[in-house]
Amino acid sequence: MPDYRFLAIITVLPLVVCFVPGMSIYIQDGFDALKASVPEWYLYALALVFIDTFGFRRILRSVLVQYLTNKFGK
Repeated sequence: MPDYRFLAIITVLPLVVCFVPGMSIYIQDGFDALKASVPEWYLYALALVFIDTFGFRRILRSVLVQYLTNKFGK
């Protein structure tokens, strides 16, 4: 199975499980644990993996250029 399918399943699974009776508390506990203990750099690295896998580099590049232009001017 290609990497993008695995990442898509992992991304969507918590959303689906939230609708299973009695399971939403486990999803919330998991996100609370991530929020409390995952370093910020790891979240950025994970975001870059998703961006690269799903082919959003061009979108990221344009957003980054716009942000830097607004922040530092031309």
